[in-house]
Amino acid sequence: MNALEDAWRTYRLQVVPLDASSYQVIESRRAYFAGAGAVVRLLQALNLTASPALDRELDALRREVEVFRAEVTAGRA
Repeated sequence: MNALEDAWRTYRLQVVPLDASSYQVIESRRAYFAGAGAVVRLLQALNLTASPALDRELDALRREVEVFRAEVTAGRA
């Protein structure tokens, strides 16, 4: 699942200026994933999930954020 990455691509095209510097794009992407991670953690902490399927979706999103964080730490994102 790469739902957040797919959503980032749409956000990038619609929000981040097309002539943005690579630095601005990198920092925008990091902020985007940080915000997504915060929302996922809040939803999981509130335990408002309606079904096991939704729990699995939130876990997949959380994992996607963790993979991105590891890529940032390794200097690849």
